[in-house]
Amino acid sequence: MAEAQVRYSFPDPALFDLVAAMGEFTITGEGPLVDLAPPDMPILTVPLNGMWKTGRGGDGALVPLEGAVLGGPSSSANRLSGEGGSAFCVALHPLCWPLLFGCKASDYANVGVPFDTLAGGAGRDFVCALGDAQDFQARVAIANRFLLDWPRKPVPAERATHLMAMRMALADPDCATAAECAQRVGLSQPQLLRLAKSAFGFPPKLLIRIARFRRMLHRADRHSYSQWRAFIDSQYVDQSHLIRDFQEFMGLSPTAYFALERPLVEAAFAEARRLLGEPGLHANP
Repeated sequence: MAEAQVRYSFPDPALFDLVAAMGEFTITGEGPLVDLAPPDMPILTVPLNGMWKTGRGGDGALVPLEGAVLGGPSSSANRLSGEGGSAFCVALHPLCWPLLFGCKASDYANVGVPFDTLAGGAGRDFVCALGDAQDFQARVAIANRFLLDWPRKPVPAERATHLMAMRMALADPDCATAAECAQRVGLSQPQLLRLAKSAFGFPPKLLIRIARFRRMLHRADRHSYSQWRAFIDSQYVDQSHLIRDFQEFMGLSPTAYFALERPLVEAAFAEARRLLGEPGLHANP
């Protein structure tokens, strides 16, 4: 029987503006594990060994993950299948698009691209070094050094400040509208729309909905999934409001989703709790 292990690490503090976390997924035992992950930030995935496949949407076809792939910001579920191996991941913040790649997040929204198309030969050397590393901590050190050495493109200080303010606004449950987000960031709504699509990939209204949905799922991880009606986010008007978001983002009803086995997602949640030092959270049945 296959089992999943997940390890996470914070990046070098000098990378906190670019990297949320680094992680490694490992599948042991016989047979593949398949899981359905919610909409997420851009993630660089580097298969190290074994067989890995990915797919966009709850029922999309799975395709082999051949080489390092940068997945852009997503607004729908992502499917991941792993068998007999490990994959190293780097979760990136929105500042990565202008600072590292000099491009717009909206050009990569809901798509994945080979990493070497963005990073060139240095990216290929980086991937080879990860494969040769002895353990997870060595790979974290390699990724830190690679990103610290990456030649950064000039980004106006005011723009970087606006991006950080928008990150903070999206993380705040009290920020429920695009108008409130614009006020917090210090931009007009048309200016906020341009910033959001350029750095986050989507309009502000959709980003607020995704942030709300992800908060609900993290809250769900602290309860028995059979009690999902008890942890509806305060921004949801009612239960039917939540169900509509579930159908749009996951392609399933809440009941159908929580009835699934989610070995990779649950292992990731458990490791995130360990990394963040959250005590007293019980496992879901």
